Amino acid sequence: MTPDAIRDAVEKIVESESLSMDAPWPDLHCKAKVLGRCIDELEADIPSRVLANLKNANDVVETLTEQAHAVVKTNTKRELPPNLTVE
Repeated sequence: MTPDAIRDAVEKIVESESLSMDAPWPDLHCKAKVLGRCIDELEADIPSRVLANLKNANDVVETLTEQAHAVVKTNTKRELPPNLTVE
């Protein structure tokens, strides 16, 4: 997914919950609801180690974008010298 598509999807979810992208979560229930919808609708995982760092929806976009870049980087074929093979 592209960063713009991630941002658009999260914005749509946040707006449907009558929240702002840059405002802090009003309570844990709202945060859990938005994160749950992001996980379901974007088919993404949010590691538990980053949950405490997600202070608003912009942080969610940043985290999901970083994960998308990591997947692309991992799946990119590397050009290796002819004398080197990976088994």
